[in-house]
Amino acid sequence: MADELELRPPGEDDLAVIEALTQDPDTTGEFAWFGWHNPLRWRRRWAETRLIDEDGGVLMVVLGPRPLGFVSWRRRLLRTDPFP
Repeated sequence: MADELELRPPGEDDLAVIEALTQDPDTTGEFAWFGWHNPLRWRRRWAETRLIDEDGGVLMVVLGPRPLGFVSWRRRLLRTDPFP
């Protein structure tokens, strides 16, 4: 259904949305702005892994054809040593 949110793998056209949501403080808003990052970071990751690999990734949040944002995750290794 076109009115349901979906998650899908990112396409190259989605890089502009991801970059705006991570590189433009006016787009992200004051509570989601984490500072400036390497502006080529997303394009480099796209070229290397298409933004999904065994250590983490990105999925686009879409409503029909319209991208609304993205979610990301990364693998976290559990520490088994009880002493840091």
